[in-house]
Amino acid sequence: MTGIARSQRLLAYEFTAAGFSPAFTSPAGYVTLVKSAYFSGGGPGPTNVQLSILVPEISGAPAFFIGESSDSTIVTWQGWIVLNPGDAVVAYAAAGVTIVVISGAILAGPNQFPPGTRQLPTLEPHR
Repeated sequence: MTGIARSQRLLAYEFTAAGFSPAFTSPAGYVTLVKSAYFSGGGPGPTNVQLSILVPEISGAPAFFIGESSDSTIVTWQGWIVLNPGDAVVAYAAAGVTIVVISGAILAGPNQFPPGTRQLPTLEPHR
């Protein structure tokens, strides 16, 4: 079934200590849609969790979701984050005993248009 887009699990990871999960990297020749993430907390207190995107052209990993998970709760994120080939998604938990599952869809073919890279001039606020 090559070339047919379908949803799948992109990443499942159990944190044993605070830190980042392994990254899911969108493969060459494909665009990935990150559509949902579920954090399940099993620790005694609240734990900060986040999802970040890693883009080779920029330094750092901007977070697109920040939440808090606690004992026996599930924290969810649903939306659309597009990963071009080589971009990655990664999860973070501030404590162990947290599980994350990230799902999405992988679409065959490169992005149709190159991402914007030109810096626009600063505009004055509308008065």
